[in-house]
Amino acid sequence: MVHRRNILSKIGGFLLIAALPTIWIVSEWDHARRARLPEYVTTYGEFLETMPQPAQIAIVSVDGQSYLEVNGPLPRGLAFPSGPPVYVFDSDGELVAWTYDSGDDGAFQSIWQSPDRRQLISATQALEQFAP
Repeated sequence: MVHRRNILSKIGGFLLIAALPTIWIVSEWDHARRARLPEYVTTYGEFLETMPQPAQIAIVSVDGQSYLEVNGPLPRGLAFPSGPPVYVFDSDGELVAWTYDSGDDGAFQSIWQSPDRRQLISATQALEQFAP
């Protein structure tokens, strides 16, 4: 009987260890799915109707132009992105860029992660200025 419990304990431990990579992959996939914008979302107003509540909102200045930068929430589970999803809208509220992992997207970082200026604003201010 003790031998049987020992074997079952080892099998259970092996299954748990084997399941961890699967859980991590599923968490990463789920994060990318939740952060991905549906094709019909092209404005900040549509973004607000479709996506989760932003974690942070800022007006950024890049090459003399002002943009709305919206940071989405970080994922739950075992997904470990190096940065939050970020969505960028122009002064008319039109989507101009986005990434589901702002820390690993070098092309996105080269334009948006070092703006000339960044000013945090409230959700109400963003709504008034970018979603008429």
